[in-house]
Amino acid sequence: MSAEEIEKVIKENISDIDKVINGVTISKEITEKTSSKVENTFKTFEEINSSIKLLQKNINGVNETLININSTKDGLIGRIQNISAVAEEAAASSEEVSASSEEQKNRFGQVVLSAENLELLSEKLKGVISKFKIS
Repeated sequence: MSAEEIEKVIKENISDIDKVINGVTISKEITEKTSSKVENTFKTFEEINSSIKLLQKNINGVNETLININSTKDGLIGRIQNISAVAEEAAASSEEVSASSEEQKNRFGQVVLSAENLELLSEKLKGVISKFKIS
């Protein structure tokens, strides 16, 4: 081999080495970018995981609140039913009192009528007695 051929082979090798170095450099840059993206993706997934945990905690809080509301609602319904029953009893009692008052009014009217009749009879009796004067 001549010096020119050796020089040519060396230049080709240097060119190939430069290409390899350039390829390695590009691969390194791509790897660094990919690594950065993977790291960002990991951080994003951690944030999503934290958000999901917070959301789950909030959902549990809402669920507990709904359970409390439901319990309170059941208590209120029970109280309303009790009030309704008392109101029905009061209405029935009022009807009985009203009926009793009406009956008393009717009887009082009869008493007044009887008293008036008695007064008329008393006047007639006085008239009849006055005809029989006893001396």
